[in-house]
Amino acid sequence: MFNAVFRTLIKQFVLLLLGIILSMQAIATEFAVIVHPKNTSTFTAAKISRMFLSKIKSFDNGSPVEFYSYDFDTDIRQAFEAKILKKTPQELKSYWTKLVFTGKGSPPHTIGTDAEVLYQISKNPNGIGYIPIELVTPEVKVVYTY
Repeated sequence: MFNAVFRTLIKQFVLLLLGIILSMQAIATEFAVIVHPKNTSTFTAAKISRMFLSKIKSFDNGSPVEFYSYDFDTDIRQAFEAKILKKTPQELKSYWTKLVFTGKGSPPHTIGTDAEVLYQISKNPNGIGYIPIELVTPEVKVVYTY
């Protein structure tokens, strides 16, 4: 009986370890911050963060920034927020609630799919967003990878 319990525990541990490894690979995917190809602004991680936090409201040429993000509970958004914005989802929800309430900013346009992000950025010279790097097409310009 002890051997059967031990084997079951080992199987569960292996499955758990496999799940962790697979989820880490999904999170380890590289992402690209993208803009319209005609956008000539310069970008750094800090500048991108300030744009997505509505602290920088225009590009170098004076055009207003329109930023696009994924739904709150997606892995890609959480990876972006942790790496670039250095904030947790809860911190950002509180941050946006405060900015909207005081009239000092608006949260990003929320989009559900990679294809929608690509479409919006390719058609909008004032747009900025992020997608998995393997999905980048010539219709957008990569300005930062993470």
